[in-house]
Amino acid sequence: MKVLFVCTGNTCRSVMAEYLFKKLAAGSSIEIKSAGVAANEHFPIPDAVPKVLAEEGIDRLGHTPARLDEAMTGWADCLFVMERSHQDFIRKHFPKAADKTFLLKEFAGSEPPEVADPIGCSEEIYRKYLKEIKEALQIVFNKLKQDGKI
Repeated sequence: MKVLFVCTGNTCRSVMAEYLFKKLAAGSSIEIKSAGVAANEHFPIPDAVPKVLAEEGIDRLGHTPARLDEAMTGWADCLFVMERSHQDFIRKHFPKAADKTFLLKEFAGSEPPEVADPIGCSEEIYRKYLKEIKEALQIVFNKLKQDGKI
């Protein structure tokens, strides 16, 4: 199974989701990547991201932001987005991927269904959204396992 996490700039939410899910799925056959609908490879990852991931035991963050493209959407079996606007973007620009694109928290049955963008916020806000993402990922992982996709 190939999973792609998508946010806006591919510097915060989708990166946290990618690395948390890689840790959660370690030893499985899942392939995991992330991208952003408006990513710029020269935009730096906020200092809070590697710091809060390190608190989760993830201390090797070799990440360069990647802009979502047709090859990525074709590669993925499942795309998890952070906001409805990301889902709308995919439906408009990559319609073949629409049926395999889900709001991460909505898929997990969590409320609210979106993960807000922490860019420019305090480290505590990053920690809060990391926790939301982590909880949703555990549910997603369990669902995929129950469905025999892992």
